[in-house]
Amino acid sequence: MPDYDIKHLKAKLNGRRCFLIMDQAGWHSSKGLKIPPNIKPLYLPSHSPKLNPVERLWNWLKRNTIRNQFFQTLDEVMDAVANYIKKATAPVLKRMCGCNYI
Repeated sequence: MPDYDIKHLKAKLNGRRCFLIMDQAGWHSSKGLKIPPNIKPLYLPSHSPKLNPVERLWNWLKRNTIRNQFFQTLDEVMDAVANYIKKATAPVLKRMCGCNYI
């Protein structure tokens, strides 16, 4: 089983503590996942995409970039999504990913 860790998050925290909100995907609870002691995982209930902030972000992206569009290649899809994200303002992204229930 491969080891998974979250070194990049640990490095950004500089020793501070945080909660990491995750759904219950298999790799989020894998024995190979190494979670540093300053990071506490909080698992969302099973089958609850409306509670997962990233699901709102994906829905917003799909609605505004790829819905009812035809792309010749995967690169075109990726470019369309990347260009839309580059135009998004911080307040819009915060609204998409922010949660008042946590």
